Amino acid sequence: MKTLEELLSRRWITAEKNKELFYKIHDEYLEYEDFLKDKLGYGAIFQNNFIKLDKYGVPPKIWMGIAEFKSKMSYVFLCLILAFLENFDEEEQFILSELVEFITITFKEENIDWVNRSNRTALVDALKFCLQEEIIRKNDGSEENYTNDSNAQVLYENTGLSKFFMRIFNQDINDLNTINDFENINSISESSKGEVFLRHQVYRKLLMTPGVFNTPENEEEFKYIKRHRENIQETFSKYFDVSLHVHKNVAFLILGENSNFGKYFPDDTASSKISIKCNIALLINSYIRKEIDDKKIEIDFKDNIFLKKEYLNELIIKIRKKYNIVFTKEFRTISDEKFIITIIEYLKNLDMIVEENENYIFNSIVGKVIGEYDETLLMEGNNE
Repeated sequence: MKTLEELLSRRWITAEKNKELFYKIHDEYLEYEDFLKDKLGYGAIFQNNFIKLDKYGVPPKIWMGIAEFKSKMSYVFLCLILAFLENFDEEEQFILSELVEFITITFKEENIDWVNRSNRTALVDALKFCLQEEIIRKNDGSEENYTNDSNAQVLYENTGLSKFFMRIFNQDINDLNTINDFENINSISESSKGEVFLRHQVYRKLLMTPGVFNTPENEEEFKYIKRHRENIQETFSKYFDVSLHVHKNVAFLILGENSNFGKYFPDDTASSKISIKCNIALLINSYIRKEIDDKKIEIDFKDNIFLKKEYLNELIIKIRKKYNIVFTKEFRTISDEKFIITIIEYLKNLDMIVEENENYIFNSIVGKVIGEYDETLLMEGNNE
């Protein structure tokens, strides 16, 4: 993976964990600095121990959350951990009970019952994330023990990275209360730049979302893509192995074999659990595409596909019955209800579908990415 792709894919690169990559980015950054600043409006933070590309600027989506978090309280605890670490110097140690005490005193919304296992689990998930992101180090003990025993102790160390986890805003955020308030920080400061801000949004969305759709809210961005498609393709091709596809109602990037960064679909490098979900999504797309070709499903003037919830549920179970033999044990043994919920949640996370009343709306990308299992694989599975 190229250093630019690494910068786009990671929160930061630390010298401690990725020394070779850290210095390689230092050496190569000037090669793509203009692209990051001019096309994306991004700047990099260089410190003695880490490099971070400050990425922002697209509407928040479900898939942008932290996959390991099973409850909202984990996000609450993450914010409180960051606040707690403000009191510690780099390499300064603390024990878990100090953090728990700080959270108990600081969090005013409700009284947290640490006897409740779900609260301890949410905190452990937040701590695991902090360890994974190198915000803290573990010197002794295991947070897993805290899940089962509220008196368990763990010794941690502050790495100093917590101060750079949140974005540095150019205005006071104390009066901001909603997601839109935070989104508008950039649009307010950049709105006067017109074409520059529009260009940044287009390149960001093409890189960071499944596609730019020709909707009222994206009208100017879609027009920009149609006007400048050759220049956009040329720019992206200079840094990535990608091709720009522009259709009547959607524009998106297709990654070539030599590009591998961020989250993408279909993902053949994912874990078996995600890979199965990916395969099922491709099968659904393939079936819908065939139904459209056979005039059994209609599309609207925006190339969107409206399916009744009952219809999609039946389709998912139909696919399960046909291909169940090649799925992993987990997907073969779970109930139909859980199977349906899992797949629909995955499709939502991919921005492939939107739920509206009694319908699911599939966007036009569905017909562009399809897949089938080899029939011989199914025969071999049935013969075992």
